[in-house]
Amino acid sequence: MKRNVAEDRELRIQSLFQGALDQPVGDRQRWLDDQCHGDTALRAEVNSLIAHLAAADPSLIEADTHILQQKLPNAPAIPTTIGRYQISRVIGSGGMGVVYEATQENPRRTVALKVIQQSAHSDELVHRFKREGDLLGRLHHPGIAHIYEAGVAPVSTPGRPACEQPFFAMEYVRGLPLLQYAQEKSLDIGDRLELVARVCDAVAHAHAQSIVHRDLKPANILVIEDGTRVTSRADEPSTHGSRVRNGNALVGQPKILDFGVARVVAPDVDITLQTEAGRLIGTLAYMSPEQIRGDAGGVDARSDVYSIGVVMYQLLTGRLPFAVDRMTIPQAAQTICEQQPPSMSSTVRTLRGDIETIVGKAMEKDPHRRYDSARELALDIRRCLRDEPIDARPPSLTYQFSKFAKRHRVAVAGLAIVVLLSIAFGVVSGSLYLRAEKARRTAVSSAERATRAAAKAEAVVDFLRDTFAAANPREGGRDVTVAGAFEVAVAELDRGSLAEQSAIEATVRTIIGEVYSAMALVEPAELQLRKALALCETDPNADAELLATIHRNLGDVFLQQGRSAEALEFYTRNLEAAEIAAGVESAGYAEALNYVALSLKSLGRADDARDAFLRSMDIRKRVLGPDHLPISQNLNNLAQIHRARGEFKEAAPLYEEAVRIMRASLDPNDPDIASVINNQASLHQQMLEYDRAEPLFQEALEIRIRAFGEDHPLVAESLNNIGILFKRMERFADARESYERALTIRREYFGDEHTEVAESLNNLGTLYSAMGQLDEAERMHRQALAMRRKLAGDVDESTGYSLHNLGTTLAAQRKDDESVGVLTEALSVHRQVYAAPHPQVAMTADELALVYYGLARIDLAEPLFREAVTIAVERYGGRHSMTSRYRTHHALTLVELDRWPEAIEAADEAISAIDPAKASDVPLLIDALYVKGRALVATQRIDEANEPVTRLLELVRQHTNIRGVRRDRSAAVVAHYFAATDRCEESKSVLDEFKSAVTNSTTAAQQQRAIEQRVEENVARVRSLCNIGG
Repeated sequence: MKRNVAEDRELRIQSLFQGALDQPVGDRQRWLDDQCHGDTALRAEVNSLIAHLAAADPSLIEADTHILQQKLPNAPAIPTTIGRYQISRVIGSGGMGVVYEATQENPRRTVALKVIQQSAHSDELVHRFKREGDLLGRLHHPGIAHIYEAGVAPVSTPGRPACEQPFFAMEYVRGLPLLQYAQEKSLDIGDRLELVARVCDAVAHAHAQSIVHRDLKPANILVIEDGTRVTSRADEPSTHGSRVRNGNALVGQPKILDFGVARVVAPDVDITLQTEAGRLIGTLAYMSPEQIRGDAGGVDARSDVYSIGVVMYQLLTGRLPFAVDRMTIPQAAQTICEQQPPSMSSTVRTLRGDIETIVGKAMEKDPHRRYDSARELALDIRRCLRDEPIDARPPSLTYQFSKFAKRHRVAVAGLAIVVLLSIAFGVVSGSLYLRAEKARRTAVSSAERATRAAAKAEAVVDFLRDTFAAANPREGGRDVTVAGAFEVAVAELDRGSLAEQSAIEATVRTIIGEVYSAMALVEPAELQLRKALALCETDPNADAELLATIHRNLGDVFLQQGRSAEALEFYTRNLEAAEIAAGVESAGYAEALNYVALSLKSLGRADDARDAFLRSMDIRKRVLGPDHLPISQNLNNLAQIHRARGEFKEAAPLYEEAVRIMRASLDPNDPDIASVINNQASLHQQMLEYDRAEPLFQEALEIRIRAFGEDHPLVAESLNNIGILFKRMERFADARESYERALTIRREYFGDEHTEVAESLNNLGTLYSAMGQLDEAERMHRQALAMRRKLAGDVDESTGYSLHNLGTTLAAQRKDDESVGVLTEALSVHRQVYAAPHPQVAMTADELALVYYGLARIDLAEPLFREAVTIAVERYGGRHSMTSRYRTHHALTLVELDRWPEAIEAADEAISAIDPAKASDVPLLIDALYVKGRALVATQRIDEANEPVTRLLELVRQHTNIRGVRRDRSAAVVAHYFAATDRCEESKSVLDEFKSAVTNSTTAAQQQRAIEQRVEENVARVRSLCNIGG
């Protein structure tokens, strides 16, 4: 969200104010002159803030005499008492609250008392203030100022009427700011690291209570002298009162203050303390990139980790990583988000190695690459202090290469490689979470590891740069595609260019395989990854991280090809490596488990897949927090399982939550959002909620076109799904255009035989059937079925769909015997594929029953209709349109079997749920009214029959497009009702009115003949009752 000029200036004033307070009093005005660049108004604003603070409490800061002597209008009066607290002085104030030093009588102690500024009083602010006290009351840790009491108390201020104010009383901390303490105590590097580890302990406690501080900086960390013993675990509480000597210095206990801009991230809490989307919360120099972008939804525990990293950098080097005090807000934002800070070892050489690596990981631009929690940061700091191997690693080879690609866009211009490399390596770096345990336990230093990684990266970069230069169209004067450029690289590798450097060759082939996979070129991707795997397996010193990456990428390739068993094998290897490297309770293990679950789902092991997705999500919630981006991946995958089972009501909220998390965390045009939106839209379509599905499908399509261009398989997927929707909405021309575009893209990408090509043929067949072009529909369905039998086998979900669609087309063509055979096979396949009753089973059972009904095989039709109704009630609910459809069909068989009470009950349930305003539901309503009227007349319940029969007659007269057997039998039951009530003239009138329909039915085909005979028998009975001539 963009900030306006006024907001930028406000933040600039805040930054200068903080910087001015850090300057010696004698240098303050000169420093301000330098910073304000002649902007006297800006300088005056900062001096005014300094003066107000000094006037409120001269002991709090040193201030220039001429500034203190300025007249300060509207200076707030200080209360004498607030409740049972005696007020001594103002400690500080802000936009929401004032903090006083106060004395509590019983027990006798000095406290810090916070109340709301009278000028800022509002109901919303009072609610938030109380909520802040409530939440911070959860924090009980020696490193956090305690809250003693919260409530509402009378405020007594001289010259003002008494009033009541919300307040909370907390521990008054007498200590020195962190930087000042370290300087005055002459702490060495080890002492300073221990202080930071203790800060992490306190922050980790807050995070465990779902509270993110968001303004961690040295000024908000005071150190008191009654230190605590050094502990070896970040989650182990310290013991009060024991002073610790580390080297020659006493290490005190840091206390974190000012949770006034804390953010609550608990799933049951829907507030943010003193913040709003798009505004910067915190102090500029210590803000994480996501904070400075104003991305409220992206701020979580890792934002505090970043701020601790900045504090650590400053505490150890004596300088901030970025000199933002000399920059405008936009310049500062760009610097923090895009630039790397100077290496710490360039200032203090002894920081080279593990310490520099730890700080670098804490300050990563990408939150996913930071420590997942303050606890993990504390653990690594203490490993470093004990001279144990740390978990952090220098940036990986692939990550360094992706950075190279971004820096050297011109060098590879014209090949379109940079974009693909950046995408591919972004994926790689995001998933390279594994830490080889063997390497972690060796005595090799981080500095040596970093040197080796850098050398390896440089070797890979050199090889690809030289190779791509040969394919550069500016050099060779020819047009080179991305795939063509990689073919050059592969040819070089196959000629033995890196034969003596197997580790480099394995890495290059892995990179190429990943890019091929991203381009949907699965066969060359598999080949390169297989070769990379062979190189690693023959190298006793192979990089475990690279090997795990190859396993996962091969799993991806096999899953794309539908080779699910092989995908599971390689995903399982990846999972085992993740457990060795990081343990079960880690983000890396959860990620690997998610991939295993995907392969289980593809194998049809839905229960196992669901359990694995749930385990992965639970781990991520514990490790990362409830709103972390990877949680959306689990939610989407769980929703897919529910949807595949026909559990639509369970799937819907999962999709909604996944989309909410992704929209809060990602760029609006991120293609990952499009994938989940597409799935969500498909669910609404299956639930016949077309008005909700269409805008979601269109949004997904637009995002994918912007991300991938017009001719990508994911664009074809969106076009295909929109085509299905248009067909169901009877927008046939739009549907055909979408289907044909999708088919063209898929054939160009995958060739003529592929599962996605079969899907397009199948969907075109259903469209031609809906348009009445049955011969063309049959041709398309036979092509799709043959392809699916070959690619997926006889017992597969997709094969079942093709059998169903071919069977319904044959039924519409009156190819009765073949239709029954095909639909029977389709029903058998669906029952084998779906472990539980599934909507597709209901749909196929209904279609087969309709054929039997048309053939007057009512004994075979009735149990199938009954099965469809049972499934629909369970999956859709009793009032869904599909349930009404199946109930109406079932009622038609019940009335033919003279099972009158059951027929009336089924008809009533259907009528109550059918919407007469929907044109598509009118035929169902006519059938249900016919059943009810006929059953009531047959059982001599004539008075009750009046309402349904009258309504039936009105509908048939109104909807002249109703033809055939439906119109015939409706006319017959109305005439029978009139005859039964001795209204023979009306009965004769109805028969005359609909005579042409009864005697010249357009649907007198062989399969309908038995039903028509029943209709004619009813007409004959009416004529006999009323002595009406034929």
